[in-house]
Amino acid sequence: MTPVEKKNIRVVLAHITFWLLFMASPLYLNTGLFGFPIALVRTIIPISAIAIIAYANNLFVIRQLFRRKGFAWHTPFIAYTLITPIAFLFIQYAFVFVNIITNVDVSIVFELKQNGEIINTNRSASNFPSSVIGLITILILFISSLYGLALEFIQLDRQEIKLKAANLKNELKLLRRQINPHFLFNAMNNLYAIVQLKPEKAGEFVLKLSEMLRYVTYDCQNDKVSISKEINYLNNYVYFQKWRDQNFQDIHLDLDPSLNSLEIEPMLLIPFIENAFKHSYDQDSSRKRWVKISLQNERNALVFEVSNSISRSNTQEEVPDEYMGIGIGNVQKRLNLLYQHKYQLQIEKDSNSFQIKLIIQLT
Repeated sequence: MTPVEKKNIRVVLAHITFWLLFMASPLYLNTGLFGFPIALVRTIIPISAIAIIAYANNLFVIRQLFRRKGFAWHTPFIAYTLITPIAFLFIQYAFVFVNIITNVDVSIVFELKQNGEIINTNRSASNFPSSVIGLITILILFISSLYGLALEFIQLDRQEIKLKAANLKNELKLLRRQINPHFLFNAMNNLYAIVQLKPEKAGEFVLKLSEMLRYVTYDCQNDKVSISKEINYLNNYVYFQKWRDQNFQDIHLDLDPSLNSLEIEPMLLIPFIENAFKHSYDQDSSRKRWVKISLQNERNALVFEVSNSISRSNTQEEVPDEYMGIGIGNVQKRLNLLYQHKYQLQIEKDSNSFQIKLIIQLT
């Protein structure tokens, strides 16, 4: 049985329970006056008429009025001007009918007993107070309309939530699609440059590149990945950077192994590291370049810090393509979509260094 079927069954059972409880009081009163068989008939028929009016109003009137295109607020007034007299007559004749089939020509409101005998109050079914029927009719239409409107608004909210979720998923897919071409482009450039420097290590380079490609192609299709896999990807990326550019004299990694049990959105951290290598690139090979990366677990919060030297001689336009990342803007969009109100991102820059600090509450 599907969750939707289970939910529908619970709704039906709730409605049945409501009407049974609603019938309990008039059934008890009528049983004391007429005995159980007649009381059952005199209770079921009027309440069935009330239920028919309520559900007809909810299923046909409310839904048709509020789901149609070009809704106008004067339409309900016109509709209920026509519906109210029909509902009034339907309920009135229900009481007439029940008096006929039970052969009891008294009003349900004015039924009395004295010494075990029913008193004839001279009120037949035909003169059942119209004010009482009118009040019953208005209450039925009013309460069932409120219930129907509540269901409609709940349905609209659910549709809006589903639409937002679909838009969120599509936007995340779009942002992730920017990662794959960028990764392949950089990977091929890095592999070519490294093989030129160390051809004897080509097999090792290809093996690490295949690990990175497997992570991007398969693991990144999941909503969340183990941080251990993200860390492994970061290690491989830094490994390639060390080999392809010998001017990086200081690359420091401080990774907390206790983070391995936590999960994170895939490829969320690497753009910051790419950005660090990009900003530290310098055509002057004599200038010292450094990158420091720290990833810590502080009470189930991921604390990610990256700092790097800044080139004094080059602008961003002079940085080679292989250093260009997908951008911090991409990451900030994903952070806003996935960790809204659960993250802090600090970015600082001075004349010598560039630092970022990202804190994400993961649990």
